[in-house]
Amino acid sequence: MACGCGYNRINESEEGFSMSKFAIGEQVENVANDHESGAVVAVFPTVDGSFRYAVDTEGYGALQFFAEEKLTIAVSRRGAT
Repeated sequence: MACGCGYNRINESEEGFSMSKFAIGEQVENVANDHESGAVVAVFPTVDGSFRYAVDTEGYGALQFFAEEKLTIAVSRRGAT
């Protein structure tokens, strides 16, 4: 018998839930700035439903924050000349 307490209900704010494009630990590149790359260390949802990413960029020693549309999966450059 259901308790009627609503624990299994989804409220309206959760209906529009979307997944982030990149996961923590994933290697990404900043497409807007010389393709600097780094690892995603945190994902933050914004009030408008998009995501921002904290990226540990190589060579800077600090986190940089990027909007999702500014990032892409890092391409391996092995063997590049």
